[in-house]
Amino acid sequence: MHLLTAAEMRECDRRTIEDLGVPGPVLMERAGSGIAWTLRRRFPDLARRRVWIVCGKGNNGGDGLVVARHLHDLGLNPRILLTDPPAEITGDAARQIPPLLDRRIPLETMSSRDRASIERLDSGDILVDAILGTGFKGAVTEPKAEVIESINRSAAFVVSVDIPSGLSADSGTVAGPAVRAGLTVTMAFPKRSFLFWPAREHVGEWVVVDIGIPNEVVETVRPVARLLTHEDTLARIAPLQRNAHKGARGKLLIAGGSPGLTGAPCLAARGAARAGAGLVRIVVPRSLNPIIEAKLTEPMSFPAPETDAGTLAAKARDFVLSLREGWDALVLGPGLGRHPESERLARDILEGWQGPLLVDADALNALAEEGMPEISPIRPAPVFTPHYGEMARLAGVPLPEVAGAPIDTARRFAQRHGLVVVLKGAPTIISDPTGRVLVNTTGNPCLATGGSGDVLSGIIGAFLAQGVDPYWAAGWGVYLHGLAADLLVSKRAERSIGPGEVADAIGEVLVTRGKDSRRAP
Repeated sequence: MHLLTAAEMRECDRRTIEDLGVPGPVLMERAGSGIAWTLRRRFPDLARRRVWIVCGKGNNGGDGLVVARHLHDLGLNPRILLTDPPAEITGDAARQIPPLLDRRIPLETMSSRDRASIERLDSGDILVDAILGTGFKGAVTEPKAEVIESINRSAAFVVSVDIPSGLSADSGTVAGPAVRAGLTVTMAFPKRSFLFWPAREHVGEWVVVDIGIPNEVVETVRPVARLLTHEDTLARIAPLQRNAHKGARGKLLIAGGSPGLTGAPCLAARGAARAGAGLVRIVVPRSLNPIIEAKLTEPMSFPAPETDAGTLAAKARDFVLSLREGWDALVLGPGLGRHPESERLARDILEGWQGPLLVDADALNALAEEGMPEISPIRPAPVFTPHYGEMARLAGVPLPEVAGAPIDTARRFAQRHGLVVVLKGAPTIISDPTGRVLVNTTGNPCLATGGSGDVLSGIIGAFLAQGVDPYWAAGWGVYLHGLAADLLVSKRAERSIGPGEVADAIGEVLVTRGKDSRRAP
């Protein structure tokens, strides 16, 4: 499912109307009837509900007027509040007024001198917000701001048409007063802001109404982002072959660990093992090897040259690169530490490792300090897994810029450097050198804890080792990691769940939500 900006949605509408000859009023009719049908399904007792529909003067308001007509024809008595004088309603929306007058559906117009109609909104059981649509930008001003605040104060259940009034379709930033909906019924595709905070709090549950925009139109518009779904992930992860051996299941190296940070590579190894890697081995500073071996049971370890501070030394480069022939992929960075030699090692390995590679944690910080090297286009695109702060340092931009436009930031960085970027956040974003973007739909606050990123790196690393394309290895890993967290939260409180438990839940997710090889469909 595509995730559209306002401009992309506008272009889909334009091409459907102008190129395919579908009249605008037909699209409006489909939208309004679809919303009315959604209300019927959501509220079985809809006929006994008091419904107010608040309409602006644009196409969003026109959709609301169509909703009113359909509800009336179903036997309801909806009340309509116009935020603008009827004379200011033009275009396709104006065409919807005569049928309402024919049905004697009452239309009230808000006056700047009379707020009585606003106060009457409190008398409704359901408030339909059709004031401002996806074309709105900036902050709502009076008198509409007062209407929005009245809607938010009301005890009624709020349903927004296409997008809660006052939100931008493109950004999670909320610039001013905005409707807080319990349900948003959006046209054709979800909008970008639906997935990002704090706008996400205003959207509530969202459902999509099909208004008949054909696939060929969407393909010509080529939206940048799409949602990462079950069909992209669990439905595509193949069962193990019956004659599989450990070498065929992927051999993954993890390089990292330093004093005080031995848990990070161990968690990454745990995630990799639970995601199905056949062999997992950690390259660690020599003096830490006994600690790592005490922590590990299934994965193994390689002791490597170290600095006086007990971190991986720059001369460990040759040792790590010598393992390329026998190992399928490398995860670099969990617990690596910030020693100058370890940071130089990270850059040297990124330049020298020619197979699938994931760069995380302190290895990312090292590259932020030293600058990005050139990435060879003939090798698989490395996977970088920064959180917002690391992304800001890598890209050399302010943190608010990353937070305000995470999709664009990740996409630009991936294209510029030939990488797959996993920008970790709520939600996590995946982009690749071609400009493709996936936005994840799984996960919850139990992942907001130290070690979660290490587990994620191990899961993605396992798929890299199994030969999965880096873009989809990242997508599968992010989706499964979040889904495992969602499964745990369905049983326990979010605050009580640790990253190791999320790793261990991967197997349960693959059995209960996917196609486990032992369970015939």
